[in-house]
Amino acid sequence: MKFDAQKTFGYPVLRPGSEDYIQADFQSGVSFGINEKNENEYLLSYDAAIGVEEIRDLIKTKKASVQLELNCRTTFYGEVYEINNLKGKLPIASDNVRGGLEIACYVTATKPISNFTSKKINSEFGNAPVSFPRYAVLACEAPIHYWVDREAFRNITSIFDYGEDPGLPEGIWRLNLDEERVEIILSPTQLDILKQASASKLNQAIILNSIIFGAVLEIVNTLKTKNDFLDRRWAKNVLAKCAALGINLTETSNAVDVTQKLMAKPLATLNSRVFKVGDDN
Repeated sequence: MKFDAQKTFGYPVLRPGSEDYIQADFQSGVSFGINEKNENEYLLSYDAAIGVEEIRDLIKTKKASVQLELNCRTTFYGEVYEINNLKGKLPIASDNVRGGLEIACYVTATKPISNFTSKKINSEFGNAPVSFPRYAVLACEAPIHYWVDREAFRNITSIFDYGEDPGLPEGIWRLNLDEERVEIILSPTQLDILKQASASKLNQAIILNSIIFGAVLEIVNTLKTKNDFLDRRWAKNVLAKCAALGINLTETSNAVDVTQKLMAKPLATLNSRVFKVGDDN
């Protein structure tokens, strides 16, 4: 089903941008991420919140159901999942989705429905009970878009490459956002030092909280305010990871908070590996 906020149905539909129902919303609570227990699967999680009790009752009595529609143009994959529980997870074969993925969520009538009433229906529809034909759309939300790349669901450090610039002094590094992967540019000497240091888990935690944290922070601040890099693979991966974590990145987002979430609390890694909190030795 193609979402159209301006479409008229002739009956009330719970959807964004519409006043068919008063003081009521519909949110799918969809998130998409890798299945840590099966490398050949993704997991589509949903937690549908329906602000009209009478529509929820229709789902409970199986007069209506929730549909999750997936479409991936890259792989020509399309599937509609009919679900009866408002919260759950669906396994999606990793071969089915790659690149842009659109997920739409809506509620439809599984059979003709008559004498439907709700105090939240806009008075413009009158006071008479409403009837819905079979397959009528009762609720929907704007489609959610993901960029699916396994790197997007791995550790955030997977988007980085190291590069060399002999003109840089030791102890100085630069960031290059113009390529498909983010380049951390260092002098040859500094790069050798980092490569040797990375052999130690203790040093890895230090590098993570210094160079990598600073790089991710700059990336977040860039994506907050500029659209220049949205076609880069690294940007799509970062935004996909934000979406998987439920982060809506906007100009008002706190970049430090977002960076810590993307990096899974890097200070905690420093605590355990370097500061050794809780280790009496």
